[in-house]
Amino acid sequence: MSYAEIIVVLAAVAAVYSLGYWVSRRKSLAERLGLSLEGFAIILRCKRVHEHIQRVGARHARTLRVFGDAGAAAGVVLGAAGLAYLHVNLLQLVARSPAASPVVPLVPGWTIGLDALPYFMVAVAVALIPHELAHALVAAAESIPVKSVGAFLLLLFPGGFAELDEEELEKRPARTKARVLSAGSFANLLTFLLLLLAVQLLVKPVGVRVVETLEGYPARGVLEPGDLIVGVGGVSVSTLGEFSGALSRYKPGDTVELSVLRGGSAVKIQVRLASHPDNPTRPMLGVVIEQALSNEVLYGVLWWSLVLTGSVALLNMLPIYPLDGGRLLAAALARLSPKTRRELVTGASAYTAFLLLLNVALSMAFNP
Repeated sequence: MSYAEIIVVLAAVAAVYSLGYWVSRRKSLAERLGLSLEGFAIILRCKRVHEHIQRVGARHARTLRVFGDAGAAAGVVLGAAGLAYLHVNLLQLVARSPAASPVVPLVPGWTIGLDALPYFMVAVAVALIPHELAHALVAAAESIPVKSVGAFLLLLFPGGFAELDEEELEKRPARTKARVLSAGSFANLLTFLLLLLAVQLLVKPVGVRVVETLEGYPARGVLEPGDLIVGVGGVSVSTLGEFSGALSRYKPGDTVELSVLRGGSAVKIQVRLASHPDNPTRPMLGVVIEQALSNEVLYGVLWWSLVLTGSVALLNMLPIYPLDGGRLLAAALARLSPKTRRELVTGASAYTAFLLLLNVALSMAFNP
């Protein structure tokens, strides 16, 4: 991010905190809105929603318990998958493998630019609303009081919560705890699958967009940024893979005809291919390209929602106390003595947290 973008984000956060402080000083307005300042967090509680959740949970208790049992099984799988991913990815990061995935914190103003910020904020809602509602509904089905639900802003980090009666939850058997604790990540998993389906049905590749042309190569002065390449040598191409495959059938020195959409008009462009600097036998057009899609805005919303729902589902089920995965581990070890259980949960939490931090540190070191 540029310094200008960082300043804009910080100014927006300062404005939100100023507004929150102003509202909190007016007690009647703050109580009506359910807004409060607690430490560095702005808390917004929805008072009426949790009462409705209690009624819905009680009315559909049997269905929600089945949902909770499925969530508990899924939670174990998600936790194991998350641990496996962190181990494998760490080895790939150490080996500088191109298959390694960067593990970086999503922080507005730092790792998230202004162009992506609107998508990110929508994705936060898509990830957190089903997550917290699932926790609250399954708790209500188990007759565990839901004190409140709402959202918060902690400095640069938005979030949500379902405030349960923790004392009552601790009294319940392990199966009940597992249902409640796993429900949120299970809801994220189901949301993730629905989003994948939506991407397949609603967003289609429509060609290859030219981002820029490289100095000294054939595309310079022939293709323009924004051109949409939809055909190579009479063969239609709609994806980056299809474009690369079509171009690979030619040799350096060959002339290829490109079908291009430019400014709403279809044009045919003849380009003589150059040699690739790293491999003289490969043809080189000299363009930086990106995938063009039928609906870029919708894809942005869906892509960020997929990232956040998938990340929350996996991260929340890691055995790190006090995340739900760590609490689930503690519930599973309920038959052990308190000391032994505490030592095992603390050890698992420390190891997993260290593993996660190593992934983040190496990701940021190799991909600053």
